[in-house]
Amino acid sequence: QLQFLSCANNRPLTCVAFSVDGKYVSAAECGRQPAVLVWDVANGKLLAVVDHSPSNNFFLYFWRDGHLIRHMATTATKTFSLSFSLDSKRILQTCTDQFFVWYIEGRAVTKKRGLWNEKILQPLLVSAPLPLDENPGGGFVMGAMDGSLFKVEDRTITEAREKTHEGPVTAMYAYKPIGAEDEQHCLCTGGNDGIVKLFDRTLEPLYTLNLRQGYNVFKWTVKSVCLRSEERR
Repeated sequence: QLQFLSCANNRPLTCVAFSVDGKYVSAAECGRQPAVLVWDVANGKLLAVVDHSPSNNFFLYFWRDGHLIRHMATTATKTFSLSFSLDSKRILQTCTDQFFVWYIEGRAVTKKRGLWNEKILQPLLVSAPLPLDENPGGGFVMGAMDGSLFKVEDRTITEAREKTHEGPVTAMYAYKPIGAEDEQHCLCTGGNDGIVKLFDRTLEPLYTLNLRQGYNVFKWTVKSVCLRSEERR
């Protein structure tokens, strides 16, 4: 099924993401004053538009009624991604060389810096929620400039997989675990190297698709990855 979604203008879109329940889709524009747009998947209605803030501020909305819950300064460095946790009670913000976790309790929002035993000296480009056995709300996973993946529990990096891609991780998509019990994958990544990989919740790679082999692809960089609802494509 093909569905066309209306935009406020004709700016190029750099990425798209579906909500965990599949009811909403958002897209990010590029340009000097980009915006983030949110649509209802069922009817294609544009529900919300959030403009870029030149001062790197964080805005959290009850977007159905347009109510602004919180407006706070974030960091002087560039923000690359935002991801809601599986229970929608936390938001992960990844930046040039650090990350933050925002905790949501009703209309109260607090920000805490991410913890690691050494400084991150590279941009954290993409992020996604990650299922955890011991935590119903799940954790997060971050993809870095050098191709590494970092697993985040609460606000602490608990595991790192170095250079899972040869170059930047450019796309990431998380979903409920599927597959055989001993090979349940729940994370799909794409890289600047033209490779798509599936990982389990421990960030162990299970499957690899190399677009450089047997595919007529002009540019190898993977910009977006997704899993269809029947979980086979």
